[in-house]
Order: sequence, then structure tokens, then C-alpha cells
Amino acid sequence: MDIINVGDRIVITAEFKDLDEVYVDPDTIAVEVNDPDGAIITYTYANNDLDKVSTGIYTFKLLVNLAGLWRYRVY
Repeated sequence: MDIINVGDRIVITAEFKDLDEVYVDPDTIAVEVNDPDGAIITYTYANNDLDKVSTGIYTFKLLVNLAGLWRYRVY
């Protein structure tokens, strides 16, 4: 397990594939983040919050600004 400190920025990578395991670009992409205080924030590709690396591969840089347990999901 990596040690992540307040002030670090972590990179979340999401890959999207079809049933044939071919990379595809979805119509919409969002990252929902639940911070240690319980706040839920949604970031989207449409708002330029995510970066497209290549077809079907996207990254999101999350600034860890609070100590505690963080949760996220990409959809």
C-alpha cells in the first residue's frame, strides 16, 4: 500500500472497453469522489476535469487536501 500525504496529488486511471475487449470512448465519463468529511464531488470529462490519454483511457488528478479515507468511482 502506498502512503499518501495531505497535499499529494494522485492519478486515477480509467479504461473503457467493449465486450470484445477493444478500447472505446464512452459518451460521458464522470469521477465521483467522496472525501473524508463526507462531501461528494463529481468531476466530468465534459468540464475538462479528466484528461484523455488515448482511445478509452482517461486520467484524473485528485488533490488530497484532507487526511482520512477517500473513496471514488469512475462511470
